[in-house]
Amino acid sequence: MVEPALTQRATYRVEVERDGDWWLINVPDLPRARSQARRLDQVELTTRDLLALMLDRPKDSFDLDIDVRLPAGVSKALERHKASRRELGEVQARVSAAAG
Repeated sequence: MVEPALTQRATYRVEVERDGDWWLINVPDLPRARSQARRLDQVELTTRDLLALMLDRPKDSFDLDIDVRLPAGVSKALERHKASRRELGEVQARVSAAAG
């Protein structure tokens, strides 16, 4: 008996960037694979719907590698926020150790 060959799932790179009120979606590996979503949390489902229609495959038969490109000002603010959260965690740990 011959074992069936394992097939690797396709992974599609998805580029997402903000344009006004919309998140623009582009799948570079597939010509004309473009869409948009009103909210960032809608990008994955919108992309899955698009690719399922284009490829005539189920929505869950492929993986997505989503790259969200934030405007420079937003990226810097997000990095500052992450740094502040790390510092807060360190301060909380020191306070807990001192109190314990």
